[in-house]
Amino acid sequence: MAASIPRLYALADCAIQPIDDRSMMLIRLDTGAVAAVDIRWQSFLDYLKVFRSLSDHAAVIVSRFPNLQGQPHTLEESLGQLIPRGLLYSADDVLAQLDSNSASAARKPKPLTLCIRTCDRPDALHRLLNSCAEHAKTFNHPWPIEILEDSRRAQHRSTNAALVENFSEQLTLKYIGFEQQEIWLASLVEQAPEDSEALHWLLDPQYPDNRDQPSHGRLYNLAFLRHAGERILMVDDDATLNAWRWPDAQSEPLFGLSGRAALPMPNVSAAQSVLTRTELDPIAAHGAVLGQPIATAIRVNNNNQLESSCLQSSMIESVPHPYARPGRIRYTRNGFLGDTGSINDQQYFYRLRLDAPALVLSAESYRRFRNAPRCAISVPKRPELLNGSHFHHTTCAGLDLSDLIPPVLPRGRNEDSLLGALLRFLYPQDFGMRLNFALEHRLDSTSTWQFGPKFAVPTKDAAEALERWINLLPAPAEITAAQRMQLLANTITGLSTEGKLSTRIASMLLQEQQQGAAIQFAITRSELSAVTAETPKGETPVSPQSPWRGELFATNQQLLSSLQSTTDQQEIDKQQAGRYADQFQRYAASLPAWQKAFERQSEMNGLKQWE
Repeated sequence: MAASIPRLYALADCAIQPIDDRSMMLIRLDTGAVAAVDIRWQSFLDYLKVFRSLSDHAAVIVSRFPNLQGQPHTLEESLGQLIPRGLLYSADDVLAQLDSNSASAARKPKPLTLCIRTCDRPDALHRLLNSCAEHAKTFNHPWPIEILEDSRRAQHRSTNAALVENFSEQLTLKYIGFEQQEIWLASLVEQAPEDSEALHWLLDPQYPDNRDQPSHGRLYNLAFLRHAGERILMVDDDATLNAWRWPDAQSEPLFGLSGRAALPMPNVSAAQSVLTRTELDPIAAHGAVLGQPIATAIRVNNNNQLESSCLQSSMIESVPHPYARPGRIRYTRNGFLGDTGSINDQQYFYRLRLDAPALVLSAESYRRFRNAPRCAISVPKRPELLNGSHFHHTTCAGLDLSDLIPPVLPRGRNEDSLLGALLRFLYPQDFGMRLNFALEHRLDSTSTWQFGPKFAVPTKDAAEALERWINLLPAPAEITAAQRMQLLANTITGLSTEGKLSTRIASMLLQEQQQGAAIQFAITRSELSAVTAETPKGETPVSPQSPWRGELFATNQQLLSSLQSTTDQQEIDKQQAGRYADQFQRYAASLPAWQKAFERQSEMNGLKQWE
């Protein structure tokens, strides 16, 4: 299959220098290579920044620009002239560079530990440990497991500790309860008493800011420091290790994220009827690629083949540059089958007409679906290599802690998206891999879909605000991860000292909200136009009385109102920005203490492995 694909090319990043009214010069930014082309090319240069064959490039451009109709062969010949001039580079060049760096970049895989965060769900934890025990028997892999306790109720903490004791003969288990966390934290502070305040803020469940608050990030920080220099696989306590795939799943990885985040389904039975149980070991699938060079990870998934087809139709921004430092698989994640949580519910809502037309055509079917437990499938048919902040941790995600990993904010519910932004900022040459199987997630306790106007413009928290901030922060390519982290701290501290931090955050929040509302308004308006337009022959029109259409209209009006009333929102954003600025400053102040603790712990873990 892959061997039949013709040579793929993409246009390198270029500057444009006009020559006269008929021609211009393309100047490749990284090498200085130049070529003169027709000035009309300026209108379609962006279409060339995708890996395609020359004939496919010509076909795509001709299809989008009517004035070029009938000229595909001429255009293909002109594109071919850019190859010897060095303006185009091929997919083979990218993969050859990755492959040549794999041997020098390869190293012995670090230990892998499963870390289960749990908070007041002992029944879910019991089910997961049962699943782990079955997994250990099936695959004969006694992976070590840590239970990271965050339950607020003493009864649940006692139940969880007893569960660990009951499963200790079947699994290699360690319970990290509040008492154990306190002892471990005290040992960290003893080594660096001057960092006591920062370490308690990042790690202590009894710290005033963290007490009785969602502290998902605090458990992340605990796992990161305990396993500094190693690898971890973070598993949600409401998941199981039962893995599902599409029947036509393929193993060859692709660069880039699939267009569909998830597919909504009426119920679990309907979802399972279109999937197949997989015989693979889901833990080993993460461990086989986590921390490995990118080329190695591709080979692991693709029967030891490194083919250019994995770059086909990928944007050049989505793949490693041929001259970039060799990258690794910094994180892994898989899909889910079951409850999505609230993430992307509104996007599913907008797409229902295309994804599940039967639901929007029947008022009764839509009402049943609307009030039924949320169920969706999020799993690609092929593994995906991701260079960006797509770290969403729904069921299970791996993280390579071989090098310095930053902490996340201890409070809030967007710790995983913040971590994704931090990973891209610190390690821009590294990638993540989204694996092509789904684990079961909350199949017996799913909640209903969160559709409608009040969910159109969601409220942010400090972790999400910091994520957006970091995504906007540039950094020189040549500096190290530690220097990048210091740059982040200095930027926040400098703006705070100048009295500009809160204003900058407020401006960012308002711009983000307006852009988000504008995009969603355009989507809803487009959908409403589609359902009221003349229906093509063979399609059933959506009734004006459709409850889905009614909710879509109400959402559209809510978004319009949000776009028109910016004055009140500016005041709200200023209040939010002040609270977020306090969190940003605390975070920046904690980073030096974190780095010292991470380096110490990494050294200690390395000595333990040596012994």
